Amino acid sequence: MLSIKRSINSLEESDSRFRTALECYIEAIASTGEFAVAADELSISGFRKDLRQLQRKLVGETIPEVLREGLADFRNSLSAYRDKLNPVLDGAKKEIQQIVDLLAKLAGDLGVHSDRDLSWLAQFGQDLEKVARLQTMAEVRARLAERIRELNAFSEQLQSSTQAAVKEMEEQLAASRARLVQAEALASTDPLTAVANRREGERLIAERIQSGKPFCILLFDLDHFKAINDSFGHNCGDQVLKVFATRLSRQVRAGDAVCRWGGDEFLVILGCPIQDAFGRAPGLAKRCAGEHEIMVQGRSLRVAIECSVGVAGHVAGESSDELIDRADKMLYKHKRASRPATEPPDVVSRRVDCSGTPQ
Repeated sequence: MLSIKRSINSLEESDSRFRTALECYIEAIASTGEFAVAADELSISGFRKDLRQLQRKLVGETIPEVLREGLADFRNSLSAYRDKLNPVLDGAKKEIQQIVDLLAKLAGDLGVHSDRDLSWLAQFGQDLEKVARLQTMAEVRARLAERIRELNAFSEQLQSSTQAAVKEMEEQLAASRARLVQAEALASTDPLTAVANRREGERLIAERIQSGKPFCILLFDLDHFKAINDSFGHNCGDQVLKVFATRLSRQVRAGDAVCRWGGDEFLVILGCPIQDAFGRAPGLAKRCAGEHEIMVQGRSLRVAIECSVGVAGHVAGESSDELIDRADKMLYKHKRASRPATEPPDVVSRRVDCSGTPQ
């Protein structure tokens, strides 16, 4: 009896260690996506989406072959993202070097002007010493008057040169500020749809949490988006994303925010209670779905799409990741509940799946 009991305890301990190791493995995958350096918005969004899919695949998994496949998928995702990141980092190094070169040029220009002016002033002092050695007052007055005219001319030239240098510097600083503003705008905007990108969405959520004011999020997903790409091409898929983002942006209120969360997912931040969010979600989804008229290679296509939406209201003490995870789970719960099990993969329907009641 003691031997059997020890064997059972040993098996339970081994099972507990295995599950703990698997949880740590899955959490390491999540942390990799969370703390990865962003190459660009499309690349980091795709990388994070791949890691989320891998997490879902591994949760509760016990088959060794599946776990080994998951490790291979993880390594492939890291390798592909590294290849996208390296060129971006090289470009950033070149831009920083250009800025350093510009500052060095400005410093050099100022140094040349200073050396030239000091040389003239030194010569002027020597000329005054010569004036002091003149014998007659008439000669002194004449030479002093000449030196004063030269000094006035130098002063005007110095003032003009200084103003020109200051103006040039102001223009360069204004151009640098404009470039910084443009860079900040590009860094917070999705280049395809022109709405806020995921980085900006994460910043806005963190800002809302910090403020302590109630807010909700809606997480939209375009169903069968792969079928659109497969049937009409990726250019058509890009046009669908643009039109959907435009429709969604026009439907939200001032103070709300729309961002492309990644791939065919969009996130809306609403400054309202959860009951209002549940009330608004179906209408938003219905008005943004339906037929989209798309121009592809000079011809017009009418593409019908559907969308699902997950709703979550922020709870005090909850992190942004926990909030998004709740919305993501609700989104996929509704997606599975409303989709026929045998629906063909190339069907592009008009159904709008946005049902939901407060949990």
